[in-house]
Amino acid sequence: SFYLNNEKVNEVDVLIGGGGIAGSSLFKEMVLRGHNTVLVDYGKGSSYRNIAAGRSIFSIPELSDIAENNFRIFKEMSKSYDIDFHVINYVSFAENEEVLAELSKSLQWTRGEVIDKKDFKSRISEYFDGNNRYVGALITPDCWQATPGKVINVLRNIGVEGGGEVM
Repeated sequence: SFYLNNEKVNEVDVLIGGGGIAGSSLFKEMVLRGHNTVLVDYGKGSSYRNIAAGRSIFSIPELSDIAENNFRIFKEMSKSYDIDFHVINYVSFAENEEVLAELSKSLQWTRGEVIDKKDFKSRISEYFDGNNRYVGALITPDCWQATPGKVINVLRNIGVEGGGEVM
């Protein structure tokens, strides 16, 4: 600590601006690695309400690998913390044949199943209205969802318990 213009200034190893899912995850990791860490956040941002879901299928294998690791991390977290973790199927709709071909191509490195639009009602939802906007879809198993605010709170609490500070 030192003083600047008669105000005490605390020195930290890591200062993180923004406490959404990325900032809170980074906060937890930096604290657990032994860094004097401060997370500065204002209110409840958008990721507090609308993240915490994942799928393991992307247009390139490397992103799929990251997503599969995220699945493992959230599954482990759910064993110790109440984050409302659930394994789900994820549906990616294709608006044209080009998108459907890209989705199909991703089956080379991940599990999933391409569904023709005529099977939407029986395979995706009995409430599907049958619109003609989509030409097909990809259903990916072993995806996940959790309550976003609970996930962020857990990440921050782990960081605080480890000696970090949230401001």
